[in-house]
Amino acid sequence: MAWLTCGRATVIAFLSYLLYNFYIIYLLFYPEPCVPAAHNRCLTPLLKADAKLSLQVYTSVKSTKQPVRKLSPVFTEKNFQYHNAFTKSVNVTLPPTVVKNGSLFAHIVIYPYLEIRDGYNLAYFITPLTRYAIPKADTQNLLSNNVQDATPNKPKSHWKKIISIRFVTEQFAFNLKQFPAEIYSLLRLANDDQYLPFLYVSDISLTVRQLEVINANSTAKSLHIDYQPISVGSLKFWVAMEESMKQMQKFGFSDADIDKVKDIFSGNNLKMLLLTFVVSIFHIWKLAKVFKVTVERNTGRWLPSIQFGKHSKAEQESESYDLELKSVAHLPWRAFMYKAFNTFIDDVFAFIITMPTSHRLAVFRDDFVFLIYLYQRWLYPVDKSRVNEFGISYEEKENKPHLD
Repeated sequence: MAWLTCGRATVIAFLSYLLYNFYIIYLLFYPEPCVPAAHNRCLTPLLKADAKLSLQVYTSVKSTKQPVRKLSPVFTEKNFQYHNAFTKSVNVTLPPTVVKNGSLFAHIVIYPYLEIRDGYNLAYFITPLTRYAIPKADTQNLLSNNVQDATPNKPKSHWKKIISIRFVTEQFAFNLKQFPAEIYSLLRLANDDQYLPFLYVSDISLTVRQLEVINANSTAKSLHIDYQPISVGSLKFWVAMEESMKQMQKFGFSDADIDKVKDIFSGNNLKMLLLTFVVSIFHIWKLAKVFKVTVERNTGRWLPSIQFGKHSKAEQESESYDLELKSVAHLPWRAFMYKAFNTFIDDVFAFIITMPTSHRLAVFRDDFVFLIYLYQRWLYPVDKSRVNEFGISYEEKENKPHLD
């Protein structure tokens, strides 16, 4: 098997690993539906595709399910068009206990059309509207001797300005024996063969810097309701992401660190994230070029040796007179497109990941250098006898005789 070199084996292993990851991601977004058979027990949705529903959002200081009479309604959508996304802003009156550093919860309930009463809900989800956090320190003029009131380290109740309601509208049949573990806690059965619709509130887009402190003068707060219909695969993805955030907190990650991860998801849709993943894969291939990884096979030894940063004699000569020659080395179109692609990869990440404007502008340095190269390529002639940065002369390659 002379064709199976160490480099080819590494590439095959890496590509196999990528294909496996793509398959896992595909199953996450597109789970296999249950096919009725003698050994399969399928769960079908109770909710029909053309069902008419009503949506109600309540508030309460209680974190458990309550009768309707004990809840305070803040938003009602009697003719709930659940296949269409929408956003609404409402004002929420804060109870005195919340103003005094208490907690408030949102109770989101979905009913059959105009059946807004106890015992008729199809979906019920409770999510906190407040969160305890250390208040941000007040800004201070460093040129002044006036010292502002110091912020106490005691946690205070903060207001969540946004609730992101997600409702699964996909008509999907589950295999009960292979039910996804990510969303098992959300499963509610209507009977032995049907399940109630999945209702979920995601906090993936909520960061600590978006929280508003509730002080003694707060009597009402604005609440932004963001509703989106989703598929079963999207529900699995968002639940898995939020569980990962919780695990990061247990491992000691700070709120600021977790917010940086949340920023990746909050401002981008899933297709953009998939594009980012694909671009990242191609970005990895540059590492061998950057670190000049060289794999050499030693006689008498089974394991090859790996060297980093080794420059060939031709590369050293090229670096010594780069500034003396007014010419550019020959660059095939395939290599040219590879360099152009790698140059603009960082630009994609600059508009996906939240970062300071100065850092975002800094990624365009490679673009500027690339434009200089294009200008040099236009200004100076191409010299095929000149070796490039990898020590290759294309004139020597063309004149080299072929071995039959």
